[in-house]
Amino acid sequence: MSTTPRVPIVPTGTEGQTRLSDEAELTGKVTGGDFAVQGHVEGDIVLTGWLRVGRAGRVNGNVQAAAAEIGGAFDGELRARVLVFTETAQARGRFLSDRLVIREGAHVDGAFDTLPAPGETEPQAAAVAEEDDRADEALDDQDEPSQAESESLAAVAADDPADDDSASEEQTDAESAGEDDEPRPQE
Repeated sequence: MSTTPRVPIVPTGTEGQTRLSDEAELTGKVTGGDFAVQGHVEGDIVLTGWLRVGRAGRVNGNVQAAAAEIGGAFDGELRARVLVFTETAQARGRFLSDRLVIREGAHVDGAFDTLPAPGETEPQAAAVAEEDDRADEALDDQDEPSQAESESLAAVAADDPADDDSASEEQTDAESAGEDDEPRPQE
């Protein structure tokens, strides 16, 4: 009995649509229209259409596409106008999209941002991201007070009237002045 070998990359019948079967591995750069991945791709993917990574599919690399649906494993940077993570997605990386859908059950870890506006260059977007990172670091640094701030807080706490014995004596004197010696009924 003879078996016909499976062709790992198969045109789907429509111009520009390609499929990588679940048994195939591809290393390198992929360009084209639409691309469905059931196997493993290691490298960059640049598409004019959509990328669909099925449940068994794995992509490690940078992707640029008009739309992407991730249902398998993804690790890298993904840029798409429309980005959908299905309930079976396992994704990690940087994701840039104008429209984002994360379905319940998807596991997604990484940074999310919108695509740069038309006319905005990547360095401008990177500069904004870098500025955001510096602001985050500055906030993190503010979490722990400096030695001068700690000493100032200690001085304020030392002047707190709640801890002052004279305040409690004044309160006791005021209470005893308005009270008679008769016991109060208990409720």
